[in-house]
Amino acid sequence: MNKIAVHECQQKECQKKVVFLGEKTMKKLAIICAMAIVCFALADIAQAQHPMGPYHIEPSISLSITPDEINIGDLAPPVSEVPAQLQAHITANCSYHVEASFTGFKHLNGVEYIPNEHISVLINNKDLPVDKGWISIISSIAGTPIGGIDVPVDLKFSFSGQGHTYLAGTYGGSLVLTIAPGP
Repeated sequence: MNKIAVHECQQKECQKKVVFLGEKTMKKLAIICAMAIVCFALADIAQAQHPMGPYHIEPSISLSITPDEINIGDLAPPVSEVPAQLQAHITANCSYHVEASFTGFKHLNGVEYIPNEHISVLINNKDLPVDKGWISIISSIAGTPIGGIDVPVDLKFSFSGQGHTYLAGTYGGSLVLTIAPGP
């Protein structure tokens, strides 16, 4: 009977040891979890930041146009419409919009000009008032792929000054395109 009693006693000790080790492990695990929760809560309260400072990406946008000069050729009445095309290359890491404005045609002598009411400009099929502010021609609520995108810019110049005589020579005007963040 001693053998059985010893054996029973050994089994009880083994069982006690396993239970005892399990209780210690569970207590340690509970303490580690509590400490982790406290650390996360303190980090959230303190609003912990990256050691290099707050992580913030500034908006970055760029616009390039080709060609940088358009020659619409020699104009003589009756001229109704002269097409031209530009290529806009846009890179942006945020939403953006492109606006356009156009200053009228002025003779290189600096004195003569074609009256604005005789000029009509369409850009991407939108009427662009001459010398009267800006219109939005391209917009996106998202940035572009890393390499950017190419966007065609179609222009149509119309002249309605039939019966009017303008000084012969070279005239220049300015199409201004600007890009800004935001849709």
